[in-house]
Amino acid sequence: MKYVPHAIFGLIVATLLVGQRFGFVWTGGDGYRPQRTATIEASAESYRRGETVSTGPGERKRLVIASQSIAIDENTDVVLSDMRDESLSIKIVRGRIYVDGPITVTTNRTSTSAESGALSIVNYDFLETLSIAPFFATATVEIIGSTPIATEKPVSIHETQPVSIVEIPFDTSAASVADFYRWAMR
Repeated sequence: MKYVPHAIFGLIVATLLVGQRFGFVWTGGDGYRPQRTATIEASAESYRRGETVSTGPGERKRLVIASQSIAIDENTDVVLSDMRDESLSIKIVRGRIYVDGPITVTTNRTSTSAESGALSIVNYDFLETLSIAPFFATATVEIIGSTPIATEKPVSIHETQPVSIVEIPFDTSAASVADFYRWAMR
């Protein structure tokens, strides 16, 4: 009988923590919001949160999540982090993507988001370098341990020490990438 109040208190705390973790309204959360399923355009392939979409040499995919389209270039790996309407988030492990609309794209040390317009992001994983090119958008870029910056111009980011952010020229008609951007921007 001596430990009953402690047990009840512990049960209440555990219940509230579990309720908060799953976003129940009675714990101050927003309630259940379903994750979407992503599909590959003109294909029966589908992916869920946490899965990796990969392309090989000479292969491109257009990933569709609700009304959002993500063009994935060859030799690219993308992990689907969060596919809810209000917080679409992917992680680009390596390679090149082009996305139009609100999204957050992460890498190992960088998070880039845009509320509108389009973004092209290239993760050169072997160089620990990232190229970000906003199209009619302001990209908010945050590197772990740094203050966020906003940019409307293409930048190259070296993610590891010494961290550097440098404006770069960006040309979608360059011979090496013209086919991808022509396909992606259709």
